[in-house]
Amino acid sequence: PLTEHGRRQAYELVHRLQQGGWRPKVLFSSPALRDVQTIEPLAMHYQLPVYFESPLWEQHYGDWEGKSVSLLRQEQPTEFSAWLAGTLVAPPNGETLAMVRGRVQDFIGKIRRDYVGETVLAVAHGSLLNNLLCVLLNTPSSAMWTYSFGTGCYAEVLLFPDHAVLHRLNT
Repeated sequence: PLTEHGRRQAYELVHRLQQGGWRPKVLFSSPALRDVQTIEPLAMHYQLPVYFESPLWEQHYGDWEGKSVSLLRQEQPTEFSAWLAGTLVAPPNGETLAMVRGRVQDFIGKIRRDYVGETVLAVAHGSLLNNLLCVLLNTPSSAMWTYSFGTGCYAEVLLFPDHAVLHRLNT
């Protein structure tokens, strides 16, 4: 769940989007509790229903769930380095980045097909957002670590029929 600070950030996000002139036509969210709590103030403000999409779930980290990066570097340096370097290595009992990318591609395909010319707002967290940018910008998933999302921030991506443009990040 979101902390009190996270809840405040969700309400502040409504204000920033409003100042930026955002008027979404549709809202999507991961079903994860923190994402649901993040999108609630947006749904109330814009008076829109939220469509919960399982492709927006965070990557399943398997046995690594809840462990810090520093602990993984210490306890499983070879496996962790291999995972960081590629898309076909999964955390033990978890998902590969290629699997996450496949989910994200399906979601983006739906957006491109069903919401042409519309403003779409999607809420997710963590590396899923990084993967989302990679798919939109047609960069390999291994480049996902070059994107860094601040908490309570958003990215604005302009979709065109054959490409996308990252217009804003960490706004």
